[in-house]
Amino acid sequence: MSKRAPQPRAAAPQASLAGGPSAGHAPARAPAAGDPPGQGSGRGAIAEVARLDGVRGELRLRLYNEGSELLLAKPPIVLAMPDGGERPATIATARRTNKGLLVEVVGVVDRDAAEALRGARVLVARELFPAPDDGEFYACDVEGARVQLGGEEIGRVRSLASYPTCDALVVD
Repeated sequence: MSKRAPQPRAAAPQASLAGGPSAGHAPARAPAAGDPPGQGSGRGAIAEVARLDGVRGELRLRLYNEGSELLLAKPPIVLAMPDGGERPATIATARRTNKGLLVEVVGVVDRDAAEALRGARVLVARELFPAPDDGEFYACDVEGARVQLGGEEIGRVRSLASYPTCDALVVD
């Protein structure tokens, strides 16, 4: 289990990503109008708010990579809300728990405030991620990339879906 990786990684897909090397590393791109929160913004999602814990507003995060220690360092975060809005936030405390992380966010002091954050994705600055190993990539780096099969564009990568037996690119 790697302690460095903040997000799931996957081997290169069989189809090629236009504009990027065949090894699966997508080129960086500037944010575009209509990008989902975090996509192309220089930020990447590393966790989501799974549920609240207790009555004081503590949040239980589901880490996309259980070995990641990035949030334990309490970097600046942005909460990408399920409705599409974004909210900058500061982590006051963070500690490991069974397959996740318990965090207190400054200003979230009760159960109701914590419940309002359920389902939010936790975004951090992309430059805080360690470099991926050869043949690997971060999902946030390929979101929005063109996918080609046999030289013909078949869509764009919307996201990476993680299943119990594999990760798969979701292509629109």
